[in-house]
Amino acid sequence: MGVELDKIQKPIRKLRKILEGLPPDPTARVVHLLRTYARQLQAIVPALMPERKRKTRRLLKSLKQVRKLAGGVRDMDVLVARTLTLSHGPHDHSAAHLVEHLGAMRLERARDLCEVVNEHSKRARRSLKWLSKQIEGRFGGPDTQDRKILPEDVVQSLVIELDLWPALTPDNLHGFRIKVKKLRNVLQLAQDVDPALVKRLGKVKDRIGDWHDWHQLARIAKRVFDPHKDRAALKNIELIGTKKLEQALRAAEELRTLLFTGQTQMAATKATKKPMGPAERIHSKRIARTGRVG
Repeated sequence: MGVELDKIQKPIRKLRKILEGLPPDPTARVVHLLRTYARQLQAIVPALMPERKRKTRRLLKSLKQVRKLAGGVRDMDVLVARTLTLSHGPHDHSAAHLVEHLGAMRLERARDLCEVVNEHSKRARRSLKWLSKQIEGRFGGPDTQDRKILPEDVVQSLVIELDLWPALTPDNLHGFRIKVKKLRNVLQLAQDVDPALVKRLGKVKDRIGDWHDWHQLARIAKRVFDPHKDRAALKNIELIGTKKLEQALRAAEELRTLLFTGQTQMAATKATKKPMGPAERIHSKRIARTGRVG
């Protein structure tokens, strides 16, 4: 699989810019981008630089810390948005109380994020600059054309993990989403990837994420709401969460069917007499390893 250099360098450039000056109360968009670019690099770097130099390992550790802290802030932004959809109607008072609580949690988490970022900003930006040069040297020159490869074993291992994932339940659905996001981040580097597959992975990611948001909101609401006065509002949140869970499970199962209907893929490949693409090669290896076709 060929890779597009700019798709690798973009998150590095953007992340360096964000880390240059994070305000004490960053906007929802800035936090979202910070988390997104950190997560992308966590997926990209191990895939393209599996040898893991000491400096690379240290950078990945820092990115993980920043991503988690940014994720905590981002969660509150999303949950506030979800709660506001309940604020026009019979649950207006309950929603306002919950938004106030989420806002206080957001402020506390944003302070923690800014403290860590500002403390390590200079060193992190230097490390990202070093990483950019490493990637440019490895994948940027004409003499490195033969090495412009996205390792297929990385993609294959992620696909196999999704294929062999246990029966999907509320307890393991979020973990499944994390693997889907990682596979999507890696595939987005490729020049020859099927855009429909990337779009489907994004849809599943969003469906599961939507359910997870309402699930988290219900957990917080149980702690914040009055069990009697706010009972109707809590019930409404739980009902929405149940509906979102059904949609998420359906989307996830459809993805697995799409990825692993091997008989259809192999028949189409044979009929057109074209070389097998990455997905077909991955599936044929899975059949050989597991003996399962569908």
